Amino acid sequence: MRMGGLMSGMDTEQMVRDLMKVERMKVDRFTTEQTEIEWKQEAYHDVNKTMANFVLNTRQEFGISSGFGSTNVNNLPWIKSATADGSAVTASARGNAIEGNHEVEVENLAEVARTTSLNLKGDAEAALLDEDGIIHEDFFVDGDEVSFEMTTSAGTGTITLEKGMNMRDVTRAFNNAVVDEGDNAGQNLGLRTSYDAGLDRMMIMTRNSGEEEFMHIDATTDTSGIAGAIFSNEGDQNIFTEVQRDEDGNIERDGEGNPTHGIGGQDARITFNGDEITSSNNNVSVFGIDLQLRTKGTTTVRVETDVDGIYDQIKGFVDEYNDLIDAVNGPTQEKYDREYGPLTDEQRQAMNEDDIEKWEERARSGLLANDRTLTRTLQTLRSSMYESIENTAGEYSHITQIGISTGNYQQGGRLEIEEDKLRDAIANDPEGVLDVFFKAPAEGEGKEGTGLVQRAYDDITDGMKEVIRQSGPGEDAGLYRNVRSNLLIDFVTQQGAISRLDRDVQSIQQRIATEERRLMQTEERYWNQFTAMEKAMSQMNDQAGWLAQQMGGMGMQ
Repeated sequence: MRMGGLMSGMDTEQMVRDLMKVERMKVDRFTTEQTEIEWKQEAYHDVNKTMANFVLNTRQEFGISSGFGSTNVNNLPWIKSATADGSAVTASARGNAIEGNHEVEVENLAEVARTTSLNLKGDAEAALLDEDGIIHEDFFVDGDEVSFEMTTSAGTGTITLEKGMNMRDVTRAFNNAVVDEGDNAGQNLGLRTSYDAGLDRMMIMTRNSGEEEFMHIDATTDTSGIAGAIFSNEGDQNIFTEVQRDEDGNIERDGEGNPTHGIGGQDARITFNGDEITSSNNNVSVFGIDLQLRTKGTTTVRVETDVDGIYDQIKGFVDEYNDLIDAVNGPTQEKYDREYGPLTDEQRQAMNEDDIEKWEERARSGLLANDRTLTRTLQTLRSSMYESIENTAGEYSHITQIGISTGNYQQGGRLEIEEDKLRDAIANDPEGVLDVFFKAPAEGEGKEGTGLVQRAYDDITDGMKEVIRQSGPGEDAGLYRNVRSNLLIDFVTQQGAISRLDRDVQSIQQRIATEERRLMQTEERYWNQFTAMEKAMSQMNDQAGWLAQQMGGMGMQ
């Protein structure tokens, strides 16, 4: 039982609190040390996110999903430009497009298989809808629903219409219809429908275009029933007549390319520099040129190097690279002030919010000053940018040859562009400039045969790995895997997913726990000592009182 100065008159509780304040100074040092390590982890995480976002953002701007290879560069849309002098096509060019003028004649556009319904509402005896826009009950003679089979290139499916349906329900039934059986069972029939209330007609078509696309209602269906109320069954080209095929399995067509029977689609047909090309849709790629067919006619497509496009991409990369250099250099060059450290709880209670914020801003500064991991990454990046690229396709093999320099050492590796020289280099030898930046190493080549962009990505990824070894991935593991899917493999397999700073924090937490147990014991000892003193004083007072009583009694006698 604790006695708080009842006999001594001392403020025992305050005295114990003051004594424990001194005892807790060691724990406070451990706590501030832990906080400083956690702040350092946060600073590492900020830098690592900056490096990761640089890789992801520039890859997106280049139009690639991962590292550069010859195929990636050839497919990029900003290396060549394509213009068409007519309205028959619009055109764009990839990196491997052949420069020059190309004659394109569009003979046919690709078409879907399509048909339009009868007038679905009105006075006609066979009209599908009543005056309220609901399917006539007269069609449901054998129950509450009517079904018929529809066949497309995907297979055959059943379309069921029920009492009370309006046209929204009908179009949904067509759009959602699936193949009933076979290899494609459950797959959508591939129909697309639309109803125009002003015309009282429905259009139905296949989702895909091309001569392999078709649709028809099974010939065994009673065409005088509900299906017949929707679609006309007159003539050869109607939805109740299956398309006819020749001995090679191709749909029979007339001179205009239309199916001679049934409802079928049509391939696009063009001639490119005299060579005939067919396509199931109106987006045709030929020799690196992407053509969007618009109408029949003849067009000349001109392909040439897009100097502005290449320059803008390189400049954009350089600008983001310089921002990255500044972002990584900044923390390594901050001054570390030992007079400012994490605040204890007692210190925070004695300060207002503004003072706390200013203090912690100073305390966090310089935690990565001269950090070897980051400075080594920057040094490697600077060296990579300044080294030659071997076996390039053109006359350029060094960044300075195309008007880009790495600046002086004090700039930390920032790149500087001499615009006129870079533009001239692009116009003179675009393949050579692209190789300087984007060359993929041939078999047996290493870094010396790799373009500058991939070098930068590799160096940054290596730096990120080392930062993760130091501080872990934090909450950004998914971001880092987007940079490289196996980026965290070594961290997990070699370090058990525990960073060096995490181990330091764990060690400090164990020491804090030990100290907390010691403090509990120390506080208990202080209280025992003060309690013993109070008990002793109580006993002394009792004895003094007894003696005084005895002596008083003797005096009275």
